[in-house]
Amino acid sequence: MNFDAKWLYVTKINLAICMAIFLIYFPKLTQAQNTPVSMAVKNEGDIPVSQVLFKIGQSKADSNRVNLYLELSHLYWHQKESKTHYIDSCLIFAKTARDLSYKLNFLNGINESQFLVCRISVELNQIGSAMQVVKTVSGEEKVRLLLILGEHYIFQPNTDSITIKPAKTYLLQAINLSQAINSKRWLYQSQLTFAKFYFAQADLESGKKVMMEIIKACDQSKDYENEAHFWSELGHYIPETNKTFNDIIRINYNAVHFYLKTKNIKEAAYVFRDIATLNGDWVSIDTCEKQMLQVIAMLNSIQVTPSYATYFILANVYENKGQYDLALKYMLKALSVPESNKKLRLRGKRILGDIYFDLKMYKKSLSVYQELFDAAKEQKSLSLYILCYTLVKNNILIGNSAPMPQFLKQILRNYPPVTANDKQLLAASFGDAYNSVADYPKAEQYYLKMIRLEKKVESDQGKDFAMRFTVSGSSAYFSIGEFYVNRKRFPEAKPYFLKALAEPLNKSVNSVKDIHFQLFKIDSAMGNYVSAIDHFEISKKLQDSIFNEVKTKEVNRLQIAYETSAKEKSIIALQSRSRAQTEEIHKTSLEKNIIFGVTVLLIIIAALSYNGYRNKRKGNLALQSKQLKINLQNESLQALVQEKEWLLKEVHHRVKNNLQIVMSLLSSQSAYLQNNAAIEAIHDSQNRVQAISLIHQKLYTSSNLASIGMSVYVADLISYLSESFDVRSRNIKFEQNIESFNLDLGQAVPIGLIINESVTNAIKYAFDTDGGLIKVALQLVENEMLSLTIIDNGNGLPDSFKLENTTTLGMEMMKALSKQLGGVFNVENSSGVKINIKFHMDKISESALEKV
Repeated sequence: MNFDAKWLYVTKINLAICMAIFLIYFPKLTQAQNTPVSMAVKNEGDIPVSQVLFKIGQSKADSNRVNLYLELSHLYWHQKESKTHYIDSCLIFAKTARDLSYKLNFLNGINESQFLVCRISVELNQIGSAMQVVKTVSGEEKVRLLLILGEHYIFQPNTDSITIKPAKTYLLQAINLSQAINSKRWLYQSQLTFAKFYFAQADLESGKKVMMEIIKACDQSKDYENEAHFWSELGHYIPETNKTFNDIIRINYNAVHFYLKTKNIKEAAYVFRDIATLNGDWVSIDTCEKQMLQVIAMLNSIQVTPSYATYFILANVYENKGQYDLALKYMLKALSVPESNKKLRLRGKRILGDIYFDLKMYKKSLSVYQELFDAAKEQKSLSLYILCYTLVKNNILIGNSAPMPQFLKQILRNYPPVTANDKQLLAASFGDAYNSVADYPKAEQYYLKMIRLEKKVESDQGKDFAMRFTVSGSSAYFSIGEFYVNRKRFPEAKPYFLKALAEPLNKSVNSVKDIHFQLFKIDSAMGNYVSAIDHFEISKKLQDSIFNEVKTKEVNRLQIAYETSAKEKSIIALQSRSRAQTEEIHKTSLEKNIIFGVTVLLIIIAALSYNGYRNKRKGNLALQSKQLKINLQNESLQALVQEKEWLLKEVHHRVKNNLQIVMSLLSSQSAYLQNNAAIEAIHDSQNRVQAISLIHQKLYTSSNLASIGMSVYVADLISYLSESFDVRSRNIKFEQNIESFNLDLGQAVPIGLIINESVTNAIKYAFDTDGGLIKVALQLVENEMLSLTIIDNGNGLPDSFKLENTTTLGMEMMKALSKQLGGVFNVENSSGVKINIKFHMDKISESALEKV
């Protein structure tokens, strides 16, 4: 072989080796490098769950079905706060997506489903389960999951140096791994989360130092878009206090500068909005107004509609300035902009409630706050306590004081406050409530408790970069000061009003007016007449600026516009109905004219026609009366049917819960047993109970209470058995061929138990260490017959095995269940074991052949 031939031969071998290495490691590389930089669960919007379930029933077992399972898991995640059992459904479908993704080797599906399983486990505080998921992934996906674990400890209520400590371990692992795989974007994300770790402990210097490392790296690589983003992030995560707000404003100006450098006007405008909000809180409401109008002008210049939040922030500015006509104008604009974030929508509604309150429209204010309060209870929101505070104030002002102390005791019992801010809000609410029912000693006791909590609340504001809803500061001082004024304890009241006047937070033009008026009353009573006159003039001037005839008319006009807008859909529906009625009247009028003309021409037979018409009319009236009775009966029956459906769902739910209790009892019992055979028997019994429990779970979560979708049920059952026996580590695989049809409870339960027994036996006894394959099929065959087949390619049964002679519990149970189905039970022993049962489908199931 000459030199050229040898060189070509060696080159081919090297290329083959490189290709083999690439093919081996390519899946891991793609898995490591395709992870989106987000730790939030995707929000699918308001898609009905039933619609996604129907699509799953129509789909094949491919990547599209995986995506549908993931979509369903996303939907359940975002509804978990309203229905707590949805978190279980979320986990089930995430695991189903994961199992199918592994079967298809669908990498995106594996990554997203593993992310969801980890996220849900952390939500349930099952850190051990989450760590098991982390061990199965690599690369960027592993970084992502480590950061989820870290944030879990960072954002726990009442975080302290002990409870937050595990976060540091996970975050350092994430940083080191990001550097090892050379993932710059996930390194930035890891460092950002590490900065949050320091901010949560009020260690501002360490947090800022980490953030500046990111910003410096972006600047050196001239990545100005990311540099702007991380300046903005730094501004968000520094807690807002009277010592930090100037620094936050400077930081946000840096973000605006770099966004403008990259010509990203939209993001520059929204960061400028943050600057305006800070100025409104700490510097000048007029500066805030001017800057907010600039924000809207910037967005309009690039033809971007200002967001819902932008409009309601400007509405809040004008509400604080006492310009309620403009406040309502921009609040209406906010309500006209779509907003998918429910919490943000509710926050905007709170501004509307404040506007009504300041306009002394207390019943309207109460209606808005009651809606918000109910939503906060359902979502377990941190804003529950400020809404409770405003609810009490509104009820007192409309004369509903008596029930308020009891209402607050119930809140304290059901939703005990955790933070100092929550405790201060409830103390202020109790003070107002007892003051309104003339229990002044208790009122004073709670007002003083509110003041004692002031320093703690101020300290917490330096740690909590999400705390916005508070009574701290001006509002707290005003409440106790007003209490002492009404008790004619003027010397005690005055210092509190002076403190309220000096406080920068929680102080609108309306509240400044009220503070000056109270100081006028105090100085008058104490003989300080010159000072009293000064306070009175300021109060009167502010009163006149807030309420005048022109503004009052504009407020009324805007209120009418708001109510009109709220009823617009109803008006459109009424107009449509009116048009239909007009057409019907026109048609009826035409018919009458024709009848009248014919009557004139056929006057000779009028008497006979009248007699026939009278008889017909009587018959029609009788029919209409009967029809009315039938309609009423149908409505009554419909109500009974609906009630029956709810009762059936409740029964299935309770049966499922009771079966879960049985499984827990079996598990507890096994802990006290030493005999392996007994423990194994209990484990088998748990699996049998789970097979039945899954059916009842499907029934109470489905709109079809009569039957079970077998394709989804069998998939869930096999998934449960796979996890229970850890088949992946034993290299046992499943192949499913389940046609999409429904069966009633009487047939679904025996089939589930047969599958459970046969699959359990195959997993336990059929395979050696090399593993094998188990096939499960349920198909509709000729003459309305169903065929259930379970096949394994394992060791098979002993040569001496005869079905009629076997006495094992599993075989006896399967024979009995086959007999219950009215089917033929057959066992074959050829290259493994094949179990087959053929049986007739019940009539109820034939009518339920709709797709799952």
